[in-house]
Amino acid sequence: MTPIGALESLRAFYAEAQPFSGYGAAAACGLWAWAMTLVIVRGFLQFSDRVAARTRTTLDDDLLARVRTPTAVLGPVIGAHVAGWFLGWSAVTGTSRVLEGLLATYMAVATFEILVIETWLEKRQGLKVPAPVRQLLIALAYIGVLLSIGGEVLGIDLTPLLATGSITSLVLGLALQGPLSNLFAGLVLHVERHPHVGDWLLVDGREGQVVEIGWRTTRLRLLSNDILVIPNAAMMNAQIVNFEGPSAETGRQVPVPVPFDVPPPVFEAWVRDVLRGIDGVVIPDDPRTKVWLVSVDDHCLRYVVRFFAREFRIHDDLESDFLKGLYARFAAEGVQFPARYQVVQVASEPAPAMAALRAQRPPGFPPGPPAA
Repeated sequence: MTPIGALESLRAFYAEAQPFSGYGAAAACGLWAWAMTLVIVRGFLQFSDRVAARTRTTLDDDLLARVRTPTAVLGPVIGAHVAGWFLGWSAVTGTSRVLEGLLATYMAVATFEILVIETWLEKRQGLKVPAPVRQLLIALAYIGVLLSIGGEVLGIDLTPLLATGSITSLVLGLALQGPLSNLFAGLVLHVERHPHVGDWLLVDGREGQVVEIGWRTTRLRLLSNDILVIPNAAMMNAQIVNFEGPSAETGRQVPVPVPFDVPPPVFEAWVRDVLRGIDGVVIPDDPRTKVWLVSVDDHCLRYVVRFFAREFRIHDDLESDFLKGLYARFAAEGVQFPARYQVVQVASEPAPAMAALRAQRPPGFPPGPPAA
């Protein structure tokens, strides 16, 4: 015979033969259940205190402080549950089950709120969960527990209520399709950990630094110091260039026209000399620094110079300093930046070929200028 079967037989024996002894046995079983629960809970709390003492964060201490009182209340509730079950008092067992469910839900919600919301989302992911969202999640958890326990204890059929709730959820889901898509997109951005707050991005042709990734929108501070607000759903579908990945160094390519009388090795030496004098440029001798001759025009040689900036936010200043330094070096060497020009020759008298054509003009055609 199983222990539960033996306890059932013992309960039936005391209930039929000796009512007063049945009360005493029920009280003894309740006290025994209370004591066992107290021993288990105390051992768990002592072990948790030792673990929390070795950690640097205070969140585990906050969690233990929040669950300490519910665990102390759980012992007498379980004892009353066992005693009511022994005596066959359905009202006592039903109430005890509701209280046990609420206490267990409170501890589960507190654990979820501290470990998931405060520790993982807010501390590690940097995502600030709005208070209404947190309260809504907690309310849904309590409502679900109350409905499940209340329906089982009171014997109420919750199918019509659940069907009505499904229809309401469908209507709300269709009405909130846009906000919900942004909400889940924001969650995906935080789970993927890309991009991070502080990263410089190119999003659909707009350059900016990420200042906030919220539940609904992502905010970028543009180079003009304006704030660009992008819905998270749009961020998920946009083509994004992250200038901070895989490192903060970013390559810049600057086109430079050079006169024909400057040999390529000389120009490359000038470029590296100029880059060495600019603070914020990665070492010019870095093999990633390149000087490419890309084309030969009718009046100059066209180069593209690639160098690496240590931070994207100063790339405009570095490019400007590079061109200024290169102009000063050209001036010091007596070389001018090439400019487009066109040679126009004006003849005071027509060429012999044109003079021959004048005689062949068709009838009615205006005569040409007289020959000098």
